[in-house]
Amino acid sequence: MSSASLGWLFVVGMRIVCGIAVGGFTVGCPLYLSEIAPAKMRGRVVGFFQVQVGAGVIAAFSGGALIAHTAAASAAWRWILGLGALPAVALLVLVRFMPQIEHNFSSNIIGLKPLLAEPPFHCRPPAIDQKLFRRRNTRLILVATSIAVFNQLSGVNILLVYILEILASAGMSLSLGHTYTVLISFLSLFTTLAGMAFVDRLGRKPLLYIGSAGMAGCLLMLAVAIPHHLVSLVYVSILVAYNAFFAFSQGTVVWVYLSELFPPGLRGVGQGYGSSVHWVANAVLISIFPSVQHASNVRIFYIFALMMAFQIVVIWLWYPETKGTALGSVLAAGGEGDHRLR
Repeated sequence: MSSASLGWLFVVGMRIVCGIAVGGFTVGCPLYLSEIAPAKMRGRVVGFFQVQVGAGVIAAFSGGALIAHTAAASAAWRWILGLGALPAVALLVLVRFMPQIEHNFSSNIIGLKPLLAEPPFHCRPPAIDQKLFRRRNTRLILVATSIAVFNQLSGVNILLVYILEILASAGMSLSLGHTYTVLISFLSLFTTLAGMAFVDRLGRKPLLYIGSAGMAGCLLMLAVAIPHHLVSLVYVSILVAYNAFFAFSQGTVVWVYLSELFPPGLRGVGQGYGSSVHWVANAVLISIFPSVQHASNVRIFYIFALMMAFQIVVIWLWYPETKGTALGSVLAAGGEGDHRLR
């Protein structure tokens, strides 16, 4: 085997390791935040996870744009990959200062106050671990699966990973594409902050309704506009609107919702299951997109738009509202009880 092949295998192997690490944080971080937050502000606290993701995307795109304008093309990708180690090292240091939470801890009783105490702090006794894949948990599993899959069927990660290729297919230069991705990322972050402000006021379902309808419209407009090679401002405007609708709804709600569905004893494994479905769907869509785009550079956007319209129906018929409820109470044991915390 050639040295080039070995080098490529090493890069792929390390990328898989990084993916596992990122997957672990998408399980642990929203779960941790949901357990330290009081019910009345849980949406905002867990939604802050997406704000951090948005800030990271801005940093990544900004760094990529800077490197693309200053480094040689043959070395640019090495710098982009290598600089990703810096936030990982910072996180490794900072996580050591986080207080440990007892297994299946719920902060509905004491809210954020434990974070001011010296670890370990005491809480109610942990619930006995349960098995997730049991008949009584069918609806929990189906709701978690659908919210994770629909999040990917919105097309957000396709538009994130392949945004430069999509803009190039519309006739935009690579340099201008880099600039616009940074602008779009900044606007998405501000919209995520707006979603955080409303998720505990309006509830989870209204935000999902608004976002699904808005994204469906934007995806349809994008599919219609791309073949006509319109001025770049048209595509950027559509992508800004699309990302705003996503950040205000799916981007804010998906991690909040997954962190709230499962009762004690299932919360960790349930969050892990939902996150796994989310990333498997992400991997599948990203891997097939180049082939689909080669056949038709707009067909997949019509499919995504249809999925967002279908999600509205699913939300209306099937999703419970978890705003202000005890963690894991609305669908516990197959029930629909209110269980709201006053």
